[in-house]
Parts: sequence; C-alpha cells; structure tokens
Amino acid sequence: MKKKSALLKQFHADLAALAAYEPRKRAIQWILDGDFDAYLDWVDGDGFYAAHGEPRDAGGGWERLMLDLLNPMPLDRVLTQSRLGEKASITAKIEAARLASQALDHFDQSPFEIALRAADDAAFAKLLSLFSSPTARYLRGSSNPLENAGWMRLGARMDLEEDEAGSRLAGDFGSWGMLILPFLVGKPDRASWMVKAGLAPDSQYGWADFAGKAEDYAKVGPALLSKIVGSDDCDPAKAAAWGWERMELVQKLEEAAGQAELHGKAGAEGEATLSGEEFDRVALELVEQGSPIDYYTLAAATELGRLDLLSKLFEAGADPNILYKSGERMLARMDDKSLTPEAVAVWMKAGARPTLDQGCENPFIDGWSLSPLMSFAWKGRVDLLKACAEHAQGPVCFTQDLGGGRVASDLLAVAIDKGREDAAAWLVEEKGCRLDHIETQNGKPIRGLAKGQMLDRLVAIEERLALTADPLTTTDKDLPRDPGEQRGRL
Repeated sequence: MKKKSALLKQFHADLAALAAYEPRKRAIQWILDGDFDAYLDWVDGDGFYAAHGEPRDAGGGWERLMLDLLNPMPLDRVLTQSRLGEKASITAKIEAARLASQALDHFDQSPFEIALRAADDAAFAKLLSLFSSPTARYLRGSSNPLENAGWMRLGARMDLEEDEAGSRLAGDFGSWGMLILPFLVGKPDRASWMVKAGLAPDSQYGWADFAGKAEDYAKVGPALLSKIVGSDDCDPAKAAAWGWERMELVQKLEEAAGQAELHGKAGAEGEATLSGEEFDRVALELVEQGSPIDYYTLAAATELGRLDLLSKLFEAGADPNILYKSGERMLARMDDKSLTPEAVAVWMKAGARPTLDQGCENPFIDGWSLSPLMSFAWKGRVDLLKACAEHAQGPVCFTQDLGGGRVASDLLAVAIDKGREDAAAWLVEEKGCRLDHIETQNGKPIRGLAKGQMLDRLVAIEERLALTADPLTTTDKDLPRDPGEQRGRL
C-alpha cells in the first residue's frame, strides 16, 4: 500500500505541474488556431525535450510529421506511461489516464483529433491541407496515414472490455476509427472533408469494413459510448449508413468506367455503354454525390484520354498513388500503349510519386511490383520518363547513393537489360546514370549488361560528358536520395 500511495502522490504532483504548464496550453492554442508550423517546431524542440530530457534526433521526414499530427503531445503520453514507472500495474495506468482526462483539456488527444473536435472549421481545414496537397501526396506515397490511426485511449478501451457489445472494439487501435469519430462528436460533415483529402478508403471493400466497424460502435450502449467519446452527439448508426452509401456509390462509379471502356469496342453490341462525354458527366455526378474514387475509374479516365475528367477526379480527392488490387501502383500497372506524356503529367501534378521506397523494388527478381519510373524504363518510354522528371512534386532520384563511393543505377540496368537503347542513353545523358554504377541485386557494374552498338553509344555519351562537365554544376546526385528526407512543411 505504501508503494501505491507513493506512486499516486508523485502522479498527482506531475499532473498538477502539467496542468499549470503554459507551453502545453500554448501548443493546444496553436492547434486550434491552425498554426501547425509553430506546433511542429515545438514538438521537435522544447516539447520533446520536456518529455524525454534530451534533444530529438534530426531527420524523420514525412513519416515523423504524420506521427506528430496523429499522436498525442509528448508530455501527455509520458505522464501515464514512463512517469508511472515500469512496475506500475495496468489498473494504476488506467486510473491515471482517467484522472488526467478529467483534469486536463484535450488530454492524450492528437492534434488531428483536437482540430477535428474544434468548434471552428478553419483549423481542421488547414490540417487536412497538410495531408492533401500534391506535395503531401507525393511524400506520403501509397500509404494512407488514417487507415490505422485510432483515437481510443486506454481507459476507454478498458470500459469497452467490460461491455459485451463493445468488447470487439476494445482491441481495435485503427481500422478507420478516426474517420468514424466525426459521427461520434457531432461533426459528420467533416468526414466528407476527409474523403476529399484522400484520408478514406478507396475501394468497395474498404468502405464495407468502415461501415461494419461503425455498426459495431452502434451496438454499444449510448450512455457508455458518450462517456468514452466525451460527447452527447454520438451517432454511429449514421456513420454506418454513410459508409454503406459510399460503397454503393463506388460500385456505380466502377460500373460507369466499365461501360465507358466498352463503348465502340467490337462485340459490345447490346451492352450498356457510355461515350466519353457521358462518362465524364456520370462520373462527376457520382463524385458530387460523395462517391470516393477507385483505381478502375482513374485507369479508365487515363486510358480513354479523358484528361479533364482525370484532373477533376484528383481535385475531388482521388489518390494519385492508388494501388491496383494486387498491390502495384496503378500508374505502373496500366497499358503503356494508352499512356501519353500528357496523362502522366496529370498524375504527377496531382502528387504521384514515380519511385518506390528504397529497398522495395527489385525488377530482376520481381518484374510485377514496379514503380512507374521503373516500368517506363523497362518499356523504353523516354517520353513518360521525361514527364515524371518534369512534373513530379518532389525530388525524383534516378540514382541511389549506397555510401562508400558506390552508386546504384537500377533504372539504367533495366533499360539496358531490356534493350531500350534510347531510354538508356537519356538516363546517362540527362540523369547522371553511369555504366560504372552498380545494379543493386548483384552488386556488379552495369557495364557488363551492355553490348555492341548500345555499349558504344553509351560510352561515347559518357566520354563527351566528361569532356564538357562543369564541376560546379549541380547534378541529380546532389538531390536527396529519398523523398522522406524532406521535412515536408507544406
């Protein structure tokens, strides 16, 4: 009992100190004012130091920015975890979390949740822009940061554990829980904003999961749910109905895309089809009704040359890094015969990242999981490579610095291996790739892949460049190796 009393005594002292801590109050106000640059600077500096007693490591890139916006403030988490000590029981931690929630405004809430709950629309709108701008889309790639971002805290989960209907939710830390939250705090319109910001499912299956999860919330007693959420405006049934409606709208959008692809094709007689203009109209009407946008519709708009429609779909929240059902980037998956530089430019301007993360791509082992850039090099489409380089919303790395003076040029290796001489020549002449660079899979120089006329041409280009090189000219090798190296203040 003495240890427990000492623990509680220290906790109450820490709680009182945090309640009086002006920097925390100021950080919350920054969030409510939409001043996220000031908040992120504080988290990187004084906020982190106050919580951990040491400076934060440099770097972290876009992934850190997302975590800073989706995780609670550092001192909140420390109060009920490390400050209680490793020997604190789960009961003590739950009690501490409940006491802190009663004593502190927005305790253990992330900036995303604080802005979502705010009475004023401006802060949440500003926050969504940090996730939805073309540069943000580029930096985040194909990952959707909200898919597994939850809001439920320890005390709430334990309350649900004791409720038969809520026990299924108690261990759920994500599954689009943040997208359900607007319906639990009386802000349902903000869920639609999240869809437009690309922070929502993009397939029928994803929306079925969302609606099913909302139905699980609806089974929890209203009084308990209001207590957990801290709101009397909980309406999970509305969230479920909204989710099922999104699923039906996506299905109709897919059907319209299929009908547009059939139009004018041999053997389509008697089938329901849509002309290009009709497809534009039907698709935009469905989007106006709130339909999310799936990969099939984006592919159809691209391959049919409906580029004005494609641009409007991206403006409405479509994901330029959307994945095909097998997990490939849709832009890399499409038939290159129907791809034009103009179409690729629309994808790039919307925030498509033409590369995969380092270590995620190996064309010599798995030719199916390619980035758009690798796919275009594989097929020898210099015009599409140029469109990526010109219109991408972040640095496009054509080489990779492996350290120790070693540089890899897998794009060049693939172009040579597939006999794409013009693509190989462009990569050498314009993007700093070299025959003495290595191919990452075998660690050997790329020179060994080239033969005959192609080898002669590439050697001639390298020799000419060596004679005319300006040592003061910045090349692609001076760009960040990984887009994640950018801090991403947008």
